[in-house]
Amino acid sequence: MTRVVFNYCLAAMAVVWSSAGFTGAGYFPNGWGAISKGTAGAGIALGGDTPLVGANNPAGIVTVPDRALQFDLLLLHARPAFEPGAFDPPAEPPPGSFPLRPGGVRSDPEVPLDVFTIPQGGMNWRIDERSAFALVLYANGGLNTTYDDFDNPTCPEETSGKGIYCAGGAGIDLAQFFLAPTYARQITDRLRLGIAPIVAIETIQFEGLAAFAAASRAPDSLSDNGHDYSLGYGAKLGAQFEAPYGLAFGAVYQTKIRVDEFDDYQGILPDRGRLDIPAYASLGVAWQMDAMWTLLFDVQRVFYSDVSGQGNEPDNPGLLGSVGGPGFGWEDSSAYKVGVRYQPPGAWTWRAGYAYVPDPPVDQDELFFNILAQSILKHKVAAGASWRHSERVSLDLSLLVSFKNDIGGPNARFPEQNINASVEGYELDLSWRYRF
Repeated sequence: MTRVVFNYCLAAMAVVWSSAGFTGAGYFPNGWGAISKGTAGAGIALGGDTPLVGANNPAGIVTVPDRALQFDLLLLHARPAFEPGAFDPPAEPPPGSFPLRPGGVRSDPEVPLDVFTIPQGGMNWRIDERSAFALVLYANGGLNTTYDDFDNPTCPEETSGKGIYCAGGAGIDLAQFFLAPTYARQITDRLRLGIAPIVAIETIQFEGLAAFAAASRAPDSLSDNGHDYSLGYGAKLGAQFEAPYGLAFGAVYQTKIRVDEFDDYQGILPDRGRLDIPAYASLGVAWQMDAMWTLLFDVQRVFYSDVSGQGNEPDNPGLLGSVGGPGFGWEDSSAYKVGVRYQPPGAWTWRAGYAYVPDPPVDQDELFFNILAQSILKHKVAAGASWRHSERVSLDLSLLVSFKNDIGGPNARFPEQNINASVEGYELDLSWRYRF
């Protein structure tokens, strides 16, 4: 069985990079696994009977009975779009100006049916009555935009004259994959703690940015170099506390994951090609009102500003790729999640949830490059169910809808022009669980 899990991990690593950025606070998802997705990510205060509970809160795996195996498949669909506004061409363009061709442009991902697939899962082992170990495999939603080649009359003569940035088809493909050996212990009858060292695999690709070669410290490592891969290391800590009156509390903190430099893109990412994975913290509360109904509330904060590639301002001094150089200008972002679980007698459990991101990390004044990374969603609703087929086999299903959100702001490279960006998305999560 261990070999099955190992082979599953290898398969996931091969395809997980095909992901889309329309998830939780920025590119962090609204929970991992179909059970968490069914409540829009709320529920870190709860234990569970699935290994992927460890991705949401490492402390939760000690509540998984016996040994358990889980395979989870997440299907995502999103097509970001943007529309630069019309403008009066100046007689003498200001130095460094870069107007975008007016008119709507929609991302066209190079995947079947515009659906991205992300396999996840894990396996849990009981060590004794008070401790457990799990091997958990999961991924962040990532970022993916693919804007096709087209004739662009606004381009300077020395460029190819095609695509949004005058260098052909443009886009970004970012994915983050995590393998987390997880340990949890029931410290007292009410308190449990968990820890998960994390091995991260990050992959990235930029396309269509060659027109900015003069602004880069390494023009040959700026764009169109295929996918580059890097390793990183960090940890996730979790706690759950069961209080009187049906209340339970949860807390999670993931450290910033330090990732090796991307040699193939050291000409665009600051600090010579570094794109660390930001730290985040979550707090949650659950209230079991009676034997069937449980209410959930979580809040999550992702610290993007502490990562140079995302947090550095686009107008930072220096060349692209330099130490402390320009980044995407992302701000820290919070997500608020509420959920409900209904568990009547019988084989079925039902869930629903709502998530709200009041301040997405992308600022409206920084859309010129962030049309490549449209993490701007605010409102999401979810519903899900679990069916216990037998004492050993269970199935989970969830659907999360991210409502369309629009933001608009000036073109930072040509303030006379306005840019409007929008995105909406859907996530279908399917899970199969087996208890030994």
